[in-house]
Order: sequence, then structure tokens, then C-alpha cells
Amino acid sequence: MAVTMKDVAARAGVSIKTVSRVVNNQSEVSDETRQRVQRAIEDLGYKPNFVARSLITGKTNTIALLVAEIETPFLLRVQRGIEPVAREHNYNVILFSVSDTADEAKGLEVMRQQRVDGVILNSISLQQDNSHILDFCRTGIPLVAVNRYGLDDSVGQIIWDDETSSTEAVLHLVRLGHRRIAHIGGPMDRHSSHCRLRGYKRGLEQAGLLCQNKYIIHGDYLYPSGYNATLSLLRIDPPPTAIFVANDVMAVACLAAVQRSGRRVPDDIAIIGVGDEIFSRYTTPTLTTILLPTAEAGRRAAEMLLAQINDEPLPETKVILPASLTVRESCGGQPLDALWRNSAACGATVPL
Repeated sequence: MAVTMKDVAARAGVSIKTVSRVVNNQSEVSDETRQRVQRAIEDLGYKPNFVARSLITGKTNTIALLVAEIETPFLLRVQRGIEPVAREHNYNVILFSVSDTADEAKGLEVMRQQRVDGVILNSISLQQDNSHILDFCRTGIPLVAVNRYGLDDSVGQIIWDDETSSTEAVLHLVRLGHRRIAHIGGPMDRHSSHCRLRGYKRGLEQAGLLCQNKYIIHGDYLYPSGYNATLSLLRIDPPPTAIFVANDVMAVACLAAVQRSGRRVPDDIAIIGVGDEIFSRYTTPTLTTILLPTAEAGRRAAEMLLAQINDEPLPETKVILPASLTVRESCGGQPLDALWRNSAACGATVPL
């Protein structure tokens, strides 16, 4: 016969309501009582009936995470930031992968029908029409968007500062003596691509350098496009002496293309990527890259969402997280900063 909450209450010498508060991780229980109830739960092997509880409380203890490309490494890091916070508050996280605006709208409708307690939207596509997101928010189900632009301040948002970090990456190359700095951008249906392109142009402008369209080529964030874009840049006369690449996958492809052309990195061409993926630490030479605060964004998004679910006041609905430059070997030269000079070749993270 299944162990019930009543059995736990009798074993711990407390009321059923107190057991419910412990199971739901509510705060109105003393530490001593909470420990006694938890010991009773462990001794009896009690398993909460979440379906029955959801009928009573109106909550499913489930958070939905809608992602655009579930296989993308940095999206997985966002997820890793979300899950510990959710587990700590006894929430489960379910994943739903979407490919476009229509798919995203369908996903939100499915989440509404499944009565999730809240949604974290981790979409990276460029969507001018966000009406489906605003419609969903009107249902009363809390939603927080990660790295999503174009939403009004009524929607909870966690974003990172792609534009400023890209500007600082270009200025870092300028400080190392480069004047012909190219950019391999991402696809123009992504907000990140637009932000990093703007940051690249702003860096050149602040350095007093002319932005030349011949030094700008767009890829699709995948290896082949980064490789082919690099070959195209190397055919320009004169070729660039440095390349700022919009993500690490294309940056590794850029590194390979430069080396196979007979040129040396960083002696002939310096390279900076974006993302600080794990493989960027093991290339030869190791890759200088922008570290995006993806896990921190996931953590902050989960905290913001849970605050909304619990009707707690929010100090702010839009949080902009800074990025940082991880200096490794692919730029070369001697950085001006003492922290950089004393850093190991494996990389020092420098706040921007």
C-alpha cells in the first residue's frame, strides 16, 4: 500500500499541512520540524503524488524551456544554469525545440495546454513579430526570455551585451597593432549577428579606422561557412591582418583555413571568436574568444521566473549581463594590461 502524506505526518508528529509545506519547500516551517519531516519521508519512502497535488494547488511544478536549436552548445549552457535553480525549488524542466515563429507560437500553445507554471524562452532567431509572445503572457503564465530582443519591458528578459563585447574585441586587436581587421559575421536572421556586426563597426569607428565592406563576410555559424569565408578574405589584396569571427565554430574553421593557406596564427593573422566553447581551449594555437555569460543568464532567468510564479516583486524586468574577453594565443602580441601579461597561456578572463 502506498505511503501517504497522512502516514508521514503521523510518523513525524506534525499536521498534514506541515508535511505539505515541507514537500512544497515553503518557508513557514522551523528547521527542526523540517528535518523531522524529511527523516520521516526518508524512513517511510514517501513519494509525493504530483498529479494529485497539482489538482489541489493549481500548479504542476513544471517549467518549460523553449529553445531554437537544442544542439547548440551555448544553449545547453543556458539550460545548465536553469536546472539547479529549478531543482532547488522542486521544479522540473521540460524542453521544447522550435525552428521558426510559427513553431514557437505552437510551442507556447502546447505549454499553455499542459498547464506549465512558467516558460523560459531561449530563442536566438530574429523575429520582428513578437505578438504571439505577448498573447501568451496575457494568459497569466509567467514567461522570461533569454537573449531575445524586440520585447517590451512588460516581459521578463535576460540578455548579454554582445555589442559592447564585440567592440572591445576589435579594440583589443587595434591595441595589438592591427589596422586591417575583417569580420566573419553570423546569419542576418539572428539578433546576435546584428549586435556583433554593430560592435565590430563601432570598434573600428572608435579606433578611427574605416569600415570596408570587402572585409565583412557572413556565414551561418557553422564550420564550412567559416572556412570558406576565410578563404575569400585571404584572396583580398591586401588581406586582413586580423579577423573577428562571430562564433567559435567559425573561428576554429578560420584558424584551419589560415594555417592550410601557409600563413601563421597569430604571426600573419590574428583571430578572435565568440562563445568560449570548450574546444577553443585545445586548438593550436588556443583561441582568444569572448566568454558569454550563458549559465549566469540561465540562473537569473530561472530566478526571475520563479519570482513571478510566486507573485514576488521584481526589482527589474530587463537584466543586461556583461561579457568578458578570454585572452589566449590566437591574437599574439603583448597585451597592455598587467593582468593579461601575467596570465597563463590557457587564458585569462578580462571583464569588458
